Amino acid sequence: NQNFQIAGFLSAILIYSQDFIDNQEYGLRLEDINLGGYHLFLKTKNNLIFAYIVDKDNTTKNIKRYMQLIMEEFIYAYPSHIKNFKGDLTPFHKFEKVIDQYFEI
Repeated sequence: NQNFQIAGFLSAILIYSQDFIDNQEYGLRLEDINLGGYHLFLKTKNNLIFAYIVDKDNTTKNIKRYMQLIMEEFIYAYPSHIKNFKGDLTPFHKFEKVIDQYFEI
């Protein structure tokens, strides 16, 4: 499944980047990757990885705040689905409406 390949790829990037730049003392960690005309933003919270691919031309000063709000709303909306996650993404499809409030897709 392509979704799980992407999830595995993002997990690997975060894990391996810890060896190179993660520094608890100075608070260093991988936050974004330059992908030409896009930025791949990575955020983690409660053992979840949130990834956002954003067109560089549409990156606003509020982007990090929006990402934080989306993470909080997602975790609040789906605590039991997250805790008991077995690979079914169907329950999360409704969350697209929340994302649409912050980002133009």
